[in-house]
Amino acid sequence: MEALLGPSSPPHVVQLGRLRLRLITDPRQLSASTACWTQLAARALEPNSFYEPWFFLPAIEAFDQRERWAILVVETDDPAPNWLGFFPFVHAGRFPVPRLALWRHPHTLLTTPLLDHAQAHEALGAVVEFLSTTSRLPALIELPQIAIDGPFRQLLVDIQRERLLTTFHRDVHNRALLRQPRPGNVGDSISAETYLQQCLGGHHLRELRRQRRRLADQGMLELRQLRTHGQIGMWVEWFLDLESRGWKGREGTAMLQLPAEAQFFRKMVASGFKAGRIEMLGLFVRGEPIALKCNLLASPGSFSFKIAFDEQLARCSPGVQLETDHLNEFLGSDLEWMDSCAVAEHKMINRIWKDRRTIANVTLAVRGALANVYLGALPLARSMARLWKSQHRHCDR
Repeated sequence: MEALLGPSSPPHVVQLGRLRLRLITDPRQLSASTACWTQLAARALEPNSFYEPWFFLPAIEAFDQRERWAILVVETDDPAPNWLGFFPFVHAGRFPVPRLALWRHPHTLLTTPLLDHAQAHEALGAVVEFLSTTSRLPALIELPQIAIDGPFRQLLVDIQRERLLTTFHRDVHNRALLRQPRPGNVGDSISAETYLQQCLGGHHLRELRRQRRRLADQGMLELRQLRTHGQIGMWVEWFLDLESRGWKGREGTAMLQLPAEAQFFRKMVASGFKAGRIEMLGLFVRGEPIALKCNLLASPGSFSFKIAFDEQLARCSPGVQLETDHLNEFLGSDLEWMDSCAVAEHKMINRIWKDRRTIANVTLAVRGALANVYLGALPLARSMARLWKSQHRHCDR
């Protein structure tokens, strides 16, 4: 493999049969390939808005703190190549064993890499083949926050078995998922109210109606949506202001209080709306926003990225009211699912969205005795730590 990176090859390009693997160490080079990148995202085995160019490039500009990049791009061996895989790795520590990790920043809520659905096995196999034979990159590969109940994880299991790779899972959890009823399923063509009644029960649904009437008593209550490019700045500033007036503002974590995060959000929404990948909804009273929601569209799915609401109206649950309005919009759309991107214990969304997807941090040892022994020892270390905590908890009672 190292010989393939000889004088006759372009820098950081490896030939793997009929595929090429490109190693990119400066992410700014990616901006020259957004067309191939966007086409790959549209053909992806598993959609991931967080790794599409309209989201990723503003994030690089805002959050790249001198990372040591090792971005792997798999492409066809053609004069005008098509991308088949996108793996944005960074070097992520040296002790006790160096590792590569898929890049994430505070607003990355999924790191499943992009793979062409028609050639996914070949593309992923090329990445693993390269990582298992090169000495220039770490032998431990970390895939944080990937979905382990979808086609990418199934493909990874096949590769693991073929190559006898040692793996370790941690932080395994479920998060809420909204799924479109399908023809032939129980509950097909149900209304939003019926869906909510199945999730909440009659008592809680009646309480939501009562709260909505209280909001309407304060003035005209209406649902609005970001429709035109000229409205982007207004909607973004509404969102940043509303978020800053809530608990995040009190804790100093609102985007408006953090210049890099506010810069990212403004540029990402503008870029995403231009690409047809951003949906912003809002609930307004007397023309003022009381709840706002930003979704990322990645057909056939989508991601619930952020929500903010006026906490002075908390007794009327404006955030939940907006979620019920969004449910009506979703059930009338062509989208098949929406990932909540929420923490596992999120009480509100777990109550009103009944499906789940499973997320985990997966680490692989692709070569070398040290990496394999280290990774193989982690389950024992975790079990010992849990046993110690359990015994001390029992002694404290």
